This record gives sequence, C-alpha cells and structure tokens, in this order.
Amino acid sequence: YRTMKKYETSEAEYQKALELKPKDPAVHLGLATLYWQEREYDKALPELQAALAGRPNDPEASYLMGDIMVARHEYSDAQPYLTAALGAAGSTPYYVHALRGKIFASQDRTDDAIKEFQLALPGDDDGSFHFQIYRLYTKIGNQQAAAAALRDSEAIRRRKSESMQVAVERSH
Repeated sequence: YRTMKKYETSEAEYQKALELKPKDPAVHLGLATLYWQEREYDKALPELQAALAGRPNDPEASYLMGDIMVARHEYSDAQPYLTAALGAAGSTPYYVHALRGKIFASQDRTDDAIKEFQLALPGDDDGSFHFQIYRLYTKIGNQQAAAAALRDSEAIRRRKSESMQVAVERSH
C-alpha cells in the first residue's frame, strides 16, 4: 500500500502487524519509512528507535534517523547514524555522503564538505549534489571547478526534465 501511495491503508496494515509482533524491527522500520516519506518526523522517530532497538546500527533505519536529524539541524546527533548508514545497499550511501557534506558545510569545514559531496556525485539524480559542490567551490574561490560543477548540475537537470517530458508524452 505504501508504494501505491495509499498511506492511511498502509499505516493501518503496519499497526495490525505491530499488534501481532510488537517488537518486530522490520515492521517498525516500514512504519517509520511511511512517516518519513510524509515528513511526519515526530511519528517516525519512535518507530526508528524501536527498529534500532531490535537491530542496532541497521543501515536503513540509521539513514532515516540521520536524515531526520539533519533536517532538524541536530548535526552532532546525526553523525553516528550517518556513519552506520554508510553500510546501506544501493544508492543510499550517496545520500549519506551528501548529508555529511551538508553538516560539514554548516560547520565551515568546506574542504571536508567538498570531499563528502564528491563521494555523493555518482548518485546525483537531480543535479542538487553538483549544485551544492558548485556553491562550495565558489566559496573557496575555485572558479574553474565551480563552473564545471554548475554545468554538470544544469545538464543533469535538463536530462531529468527531458526524461519527464518524454514520460508525460508517452502517457497520453
């Protein structure tokens, strides 16, 4: 139901599952993910805590916890979760590096932020990571690297826009 964007039905199913298995970390993680997608962070946090109680350092739960803490500017609390999330599968580590880059940028650790965003770049699907690194290069005065990052950001955004346009045309 969650993937079909039927959030109320999905939440009800997770609640039924919790009645059957109240300590199941997978159920807590699923419910937390639902809340996280809806940006209902106050509801997601206790579910993530329950998931992590059952599976400490779970990469997925750790990523969601770190993402919420970064969104709340709780950077020092987010760091251990983001470190654990680096072990996640798929593209998640790219997003973890981007979050770490955001933290370092907020702390005026520009060189560290650049390194983290460079690690995130292969996962940049909308141009935002390249744009962030463009801003960091501009901040340190590296105009050549900044210009290249901005070009890459714009190219990714253009490709994504064109791809979405083709998808819309095909759906008609």
